[in-house]
Amino acid sequence: MRKKRFLAVLLAAVMVAVLAPTGAFAAPGDGDPTKVTVILDGSVVDFEDTYARAISDRTYVPITRIIQILTGEVPEWSNAERSATFQFNGKTYKVYEAQSGIYINGVFSPFEVGPVIRDNRLMIPLRMMSDALGFGIEWENETRIVRMTSPQHLDAAAAVITVSPRAFDINPGETITALATATANTTEVKITDLAGNTVASTKSSTANGGNRQFSLSFKPAVAGKYHVYAANVNGFNTDTYYDITVTLESAIHLFDAYASPATINAGGKTNLYVETSTDVTSITYSVSSGKGSLKNTSQTSGYSDSHGKRIWSGNVYYADSDGTDRINVTARNNTGATASGSISVKVLKQEPAPEVNPQIQNCHERDGREILDPDTTTVFTIITDPGVANLEYSGNYVKGSLNELSFNVNPDGSLGWQIDLTTPNASAMKLTIKAYNNSGKLCSTWEHYFPIIVTN
Repeated sequence: MRKKRFLAVLLAAVMVAVLAPTGAFAAPGDGDPTKVTVILDGSVVDFEDTYARAISDRTYVPITRIIQILTGEVPEWSNAERSATFQFNGKTYKVYEAQSGIYINGVFSPFEVGPVIRDNRLMIPLRMMSDALGFGIEWENETRIVRMTSPQHLDAAAAVITVSPRAFDINPGETITALATATANTTEVKITDLAGNTVASTKSSTANGGNRQFSLSFKPAVAGKYHVYAANVNGFNTDTYYDITVTLESAIHLFDAYASPATINAGGKTNLYVETSTDVTSITYSVSSGKGSLKNTSQTSGYSDSHGKRIWSGNVYYADSDGTDRINVTARNNTGATASGSISVKVLKQEPAPEVNPQIQNCHERDGREILDPDTTTVFTIITDPGVANLEYSGNYVKGSLNELSFNVNPDGSLGWQIDLTTPNASAMKLTIKAYNNSGKLCSTWEHYFPIIVTN
């Protein structure tokens, strides 16, 4: 009879376990987007049947449980005062439900926000507790994790435990990445050269067991040893460091040399570009074929790009006659090592521009008058085809010329010129206009007689 009763109880228990909904065994707060994970000295804090959560950009925790975790004692709750009192490190602390702050040995320390009620529990700001008790606290936004460090861990010096890899064999200009594992209280890791200059540092880390892992990247300028240091909230521990060794390949590299544009006309110019390894300190140029000239025969200043190369620009080649010109390029580093290359420039023959024969279209007195007054300043307008470079004019006792800076371009593309003349005291004025093109050739002549009314 007892055996049958036991089997019935066991079967019922199994059925409950099988039929129970999956979420019945989920951790408190799973699925709540406000849930926050709290880690103290590398271990996740267990809030038992509740959880920490973000409220108005603040992390709130249940007051009783957080005091137990941080101080090791259960707070004394006063229902009449709606307050919690507890002891820590020889001090008495008191938190009121209705006040934004905490009393420390009877002295009130205000805080920006105060306790709230959630799920019939009194929740308090975690930052208020950490600041009052002297705990370190950091917020990781991407993982929604709050990391806390107890005072005894804060006082302990941070230290690098290991670095991987410890040795790098690279070409100049390459970037290396080292993964440093440090103690849980480490807030920052840096790498310095032997002169003490910081070449890389980061405060970003991920959990690695009970420790922290930091990723640091940099481009070593010189070969040799580099030191890796760890820091806690009190600063860097300079007494303990981890070494990494960097070996740089000694071979100098000239990756590319080219002209842009690579084809130009005789009498034109093109820009020269050279790509080298970052250890190159100077570039020299020389014309091996062709009759062109260089703006610079050497350069000592380049810039590094994002691909681990040094770019040398700013030099110019001036072409003379047609053909294929070649410029030799030599790169040097501080050790005297060299690398050579060349640049080809195709130079096209410069064809002379076809000669144009622009004409004078017309000339008239500005107001359209055909009969002029004597001894009077009169304005004449001349219209010519495009391409006229100079005008010469002559008449009774007048003579002059206009250059190519004296015209205006009309909407139809023709050129408008203007002459100011003083008419002679005579019965008529013969005005002659001659137009010349850019090569100085006479292209067109215009003549006209203007009667003059002479008064006694």
